[in-house]
Amino acid sequence: MSGFRIPSREGNPFNGHQIAERQPLQFRLNGRRISGFAGDSVLTALLASGVDCAGTHQGFPIALDAHLDLFVRLADAPDDLSSALPMARTPAVDGADFKIFRQTEKPGLWHWLKQVRQRDTHSLRLDFDAPLLSPAPGDAPLEAHKGADFVVVGGGIAGLSAAAHAAAAGQSVILIERRAYLGGDAVLFGHAAGEEPPDNAIARLSRLIADAGNVTVLTSANAVAVTGNTVRVHQVVMRDGRPVARQLHLRAEHIVLATGTADRLPLFPGNRLPGVTSLSSAFHRASAYGIWPGVPSVIALNGNAGYRLALLAQDAGLDIGKVMDARLEPQSRFAEFTKAYGIKSEAGLRPQSVQLNANTGGLFVKMELSWEGGRGDFEPLQAGAMIASGGWMPRLALWQMAGGGLQVDADGRIRAEGTLGSVALAGSCANYASNTAILRSGTNAVDHLLGRTVSPIEDKVIDPAFESPDGDFPVSQLPETNTLAPRYFDTGKTLVSAPRPVQGGMFTRASHAHPGPVMIADTALSLGDVATLTAIGEVLPQAFTTIVEERVVPPTRFTAPARPAADSAQPPQDAGIPAYLSHRFGADAQLWEIDGEDGRAFQTGNLLYANSDTHDPMEALGVIISVTHGNNRNALALLAAGQAGHQIMVRSQRGHTSARIIRAVTPD
Repeated sequence: MSGFRIPSREGNPFNGHQIAERQPLQFRLNGRRISGFAGDSVLTALLASGVDCAGTHQGFPIALDAHLDLFVRLADAPDDLSSALPMARTPAVDGADFKIFRQTEKPGLWHWLKQVRQRDTHSLRLDFDAPLLSPAPGDAPLEAHKGADFVVVGGGIAGLSAAAHAAAAGQSVILIERRAYLGGDAVLFGHAAGEEPPDNAIARLSRLIADAGNVTVLTSANAVAVTGNTVRVHQVVMRDGRPVARQLHLRAEHIVLATGTADRLPLFPGNRLPGVTSLSSAFHRASAYGIWPGVPSVIALNGNAGYRLALLAQDAGLDIGKVMDARLEPQSRFAEFTKAYGIKSEAGLRPQSVQLNANTGGLFVKMELSWEGGRGDFEPLQAGAMIASGGWMPRLALWQMAGGGLQVDADGRIRAEGTLGSVALAGSCANYASNTAILRSGTNAVDHLLGRTVSPIEDKVIDPAFESPDGDFPVSQLPETNTLAPRYFDTGKTLVSAPRPVQGGMFTRASHAHPGPVMIADTALSLGDVATLTAIGEVLPQAFTTIVEERVVPPTRFTAPARPAADSAQPPQDAGIPAYLSHRFGADAQLWEIDGEDGRAFQTGNLLYANSDTHDPMEALGVIISVTHGNNRNALALLAAGQAGHQIMVRSQRGHTSARIIRAVTPD
């Protein structure tokens, strides 16, 4: 069963605080009529209408979610990058006619029949095997340069605390939140005895901010880069009844990053099939928009927040078929409440694989023991949806872009390292756990940046005898096969997955052995990808920093709208070198525009070499940091040495590609 609206009733915690059920609306997407309510985004209206599949990748359906970062445009808007609107942050507008931005569909009758068999009525039919022109925040029109004393990134309780404290100190503040509402994940995690309930804290701080005359709140606004004292923001706003994307450059003397945490994706075949949802996504869809992915639901976890979600779902009248906990003997007040509610739960189990159930449109969920090498013979569960969490990872991409350090342990747990003069961390991204400590960290971050005395924070954690910490990262021990969907390393749009066996055919020999190490030097990675690669031993902890510097490229575009005339020295707009790459390829490295010569598409993160005989990342001369406007054969590259007209080799997933150096680019 695919996603649906949760029936409203008194006391339901999942009634959907963002939608107005008395204001139904309809719009079209690629000619398909979609129903929703005022307050929906294009994405949530699709999910509520049962569209839970984005398309196919490696021959298997892939779930539609915010992590894919898909874009739409209004049908009557120009078909260019400036008209692209992020599906997850674009309001659903009654009567609007949207198109999926630069949609690519696989042609042919066979593909059409295959899509019908794989729930085509629930799919957008995108082809993720083909290179798609993906808009980036830098493509939106630059609307304004704004200034403030403080920019606070993140509207959870840490960010709210920081904004309110800075405002009370007489500072002008701009608060940025990527969702359409404030509050973050605090309600999902609950609170310990003696702490202020997160609902109360959110309401209290929101009132303080609303009453202050020196705080500007930007919602549906995604902070995409931090460079020096400037935060680049991509926001969707309504203007004359139409959604419009805009780019803002916010300059501040002080920046607080309160970006929170993200779900880690457990590693098992089928972990991104339609019907498989992350814990945080399931909570926010339900609480804000009244959407549930399907029933009965299986919740797979290795921490305590999943039990909390199960309790909230039970209160909403939803059928939780089973909770499986990868920990052997978990202790949690939420786990005990789950048992009291009569929800079936079992410890020592992790997901082994998930497959689509063609008869019901649901899932077959196979389990394995999380000990003794994953042995165990369990009858597959039939479920309408699976909510999976492999733990939590601090959102530190902006910290990394700003020049902050990162460290990782052998299980792939990432932490911030070092300090930055004008940037401070607050909340769970700074490794605080209790609500009291998270709230205090927001005020401390402001006081630290203002040069005030900062008192130590006591982060009271419940004794492990009563509240077990998160367990090890869940990794299925099932061997790779071509009959099972890929196991992806992260929830993002990189779509990097574990290697699959060579497909046998008339002229090829089938191989079911592991095809060798993951080729991490061939494509851009996310921090989540690198964390998972570390957890499974493909990246050694001591190599983590180098891999991150080379492979994790910021999700921004350094735009070059058009090649200038020969006598023009006009550089691309907002071209710049990420701080963490500034010394990677030597002190003399600079930006160059390059042009592909054999028709292959470049990708952000491809490494550059002097010739095709070398592929060692440590011998790379540079890296592509952006694909330019309208033509992904043109790119901006950070290069140690270059000369216009010379050739260079670009390493991609398909081997080396010849490119020609066009011209040097001077950053703003």
